[in-house]
Amino acid sequence: MAQRSQHLRPALKISLIYAALGFVWILASDWLVEVLLDGPKAITALQICKGTAFVLATSVLIFYLVRRSLAKVFSTRQALEQSETKFRDLVSDVPLAVIGYGRQRGVIYWNRACERLFGLPAAQALGKRLEELIVPPGKRAEFAAEVEEALSGTGTLPCADMDLETKDGTPLSVYASHVAHLRPDGEREIYCLAMDMTERLRSEQALRQSEALLKTTIEATNDGIWDYNLKTEEFKYSPKLAEMLGYRDGEIGNLGCFCDQNIHPEDKERFQKAFDDYLQGRADDYNMEFRLKAKDGGWKWIYTRGKIVERAPDGSPLRVIGAHTDISQIKEVQENLVQAKENAEVASKAKSEFLANISHELRTPLNGVFGMLQLLGTTAMDEEQKSFINTAMASGKSLLSVINDILDISKMEAGVMDIRDKDFDLRKTLGLVSNSFLIQATDKGLDLILDVDRAIPHLIRGDDARLRQILFNLVGNAIKFTDQGSVRITASRLSPLDDNRHRILFSVSDTGIGLSDEAQRRIFKPFTQADGSYTRKYQGAGLGLAIVKKLLALMNGSLSTDSEPGRGTTIHFALSFGKAGAEARPAVRELPAAQKASPLRILVAEDDRVNLIMTRHMLDKLGHESVFANNGEKALEL
Repeated sequence: MAQRSQHLRPALKISLIYAALGFVWILASDWLVEVLLDGPKAITALQICKGTAFVLATSVLIFYLVRRSLAKVFSTRQALEQSETKFRDLVSDVPLAVIGYGRQRGVIYWNRACERLFGLPAAQALGKRLEELIVPPGKRAEFAAEVEEALSGTGTLPCADMDLETKDGTPLSVYASHVAHLRPDGEREIYCLAMDMTERLRSEQALRQSEALLKTTIEATNDGIWDYNLKTEEFKYSPKLAEMLGYRDGEIGNLGCFCDQNIHPEDKERFQKAFDDYLQGRADDYNMEFRLKAKDGGWKWIYTRGKIVERAPDGSPLRVIGAHTDISQIKEVQENLVQAKENAEVASKAKSEFLANISHELRTPLNGVFGMLQLLGTTAMDEEQKSFINTAMASGKSLLSVINDILDISKMEAGVMDIRDKDFDLRKTLGLVSNSFLIQATDKGLDLILDVDRAIPHLIRGDDARLRQILFNLVGNAIKFTDQGSVRITASRLSPLDDNRHRILFSVSDTGIGLSDEAQRRIFKPFTQADGSYTRKYQGAGLGLAIVKKLLALMNGSLSTDSEPGRGTTIHFALSFGKAGAEARPAVRELPAAQKASPLRILVAEDDRVNLIMTRHMLDKLGHESVFANNGEKALEL
């Protein structure tokens, strides 16, 4: 109303001025006519001129006023049209879908974003009812009623999420905001701004599912999650962490590092150092084991790991997230395993000591058997009886060999076998080994070859007895498993590790049955042979190579095997020896010719009855007088 009155004031003012001037004109013109004119004709002519002038003036004034009013109207309409065009252009390009609808819910505006969102061109949407275009069938009646109330002014459309659909019926979730506009003619228009929420809702749904999965995973594991803010010292934790220490959720305080306050005193310094090293960049990661006090006062073994997830602009750490795992049961199992291992080692040592003792006890009566058989062999016997004696001796020696092997391996496992260190002639030792097996090789039609590197000195320092034992086992096996061809013993000089040592590579090669890769991995274990089927054709307890391996370990040697089934086997081992006191070949002392010994009186101390009888008979046959004592104390008395 105030704006309309502002437009009426100028028109009213002009009308009043025009009325006043017209009234003055009429009075003045009538007075002048009466004064100046006498005749009726003159008066009539003047009245006609006066009326004509008044009409003309009135026409000019009306024309001016109408023209001015029309100019304002046209200017206002043009400005309105320009504003509307500018508004439509702006709204047409905004990313939000803008929908306008008016009388009977007909669409009056449909921007480009609507075309992209709903897949419907503006030409097909304008003039149509909105609910028929994008509202699902089941919600059209409710939507139409709400729009009618908003258009009539009796209701409003809220800003809310709406479930709509595209042209092809694809479900669409949007957030809609409605604005009512009152036209000059009094009719209402509704403009709706719609934002596509489909991807956002999908992302939110995926996030909820991911959070639910993460929560389920955390609850299903034994891990307790912790979150420590280094700046505020706020300590957050998952219910699982409280549960593993016997607390209820909420019973552990949220201020200060819980671990630092409840860690075992023996672990505190180590824990703090590991955490500080990680925070200061001195360690690439943070993980360790320590003990935490539980609610009941006991200690829980915890394995923790963490990672810096937030840093300040200067790079200093602000926040660390990690997880605790209760490893108390694992630690208990480990302790039990250590104890079981120690018990097993004690039992193994006891077993080895027992075997060593029993083997010694077995050899004593066996030596008595050998002695009695040898005495029996000196008596008058026929050839068949001699054959029986020889067979018994051979069987006894085989048994003694097994017993010796058991004794040796038992000593090594019990840690009571010593390695001697003395000067010896390597060529003499190798020759002794070769000669010991020469008859056995010849009987099988095999060539036994000994090849010693000339660069190896004659005298070296080490344990010749253990070297001989190693070679006896390897050469014995080579001959046992070779039916034709040859067996070669080789000694080669290697580059020394230092100036005071000799390093020698020994090889025992044969052309026998060979070994598979699997057999090569097994044959150095005690009581193991390459194949169970060999135990019938090739007799043995399966201890020789196990003894070889253990002896080489005691002598700091190394071992390797090169073999192929049907092509033979070569076993290499390398040993280090010291330098002997003299490098020259040892002198050979000539022994005097054998002379018949004079009868002697000999004191024999022996607690074994069988050995005592055997020794007495042997000395008697040699013509000596013997005096016996069954223990050392009695021998001293004699």
